[in-house]
Amino acid sequence: MPDPCPTCGHVPEPQPSDWLTVDELALVGFLSPRLVEHRDKVEAYTSGPTRDVAIAAADLSASVQGVVSGFVWTRDPERRRVLWVPLLILTQPWFEHPDCAPQWRAELQSLLVK
Repeated sequence: MPDPCPTCGHVPEPQPSDWLTVDELALVGFLSPRLVEHRDKVEAYTSGPTRDVAIAAADLSASVQGVVSGFVWTRDPERRRVLWVPLLILTQPWFEHPDCAPQWRAELQSLLVK
């Protein structure tokens, strides 16, 4: 829990950085903007001839972002551990991206080989 302000005594609301590890924060920071970007790009096609497909893709992207948000706001380490593998799998499209940290690639490879 965050410490109260020494001046006024206000206790700030807990934030994900209070319970996520540095690696978890980095992974979420990597995935979140990319998923939002994909949803925004697909949104432009929801009024064209491929409307049904575009809406489904936008909804799917939003649902995937929901998994990331669920992970971020889950304080219980055991529950986050359950979401860790799906989170790693979501990095797969960016497997060769220079910002996709090597430890995520190595962990995902080891999980997929088992």
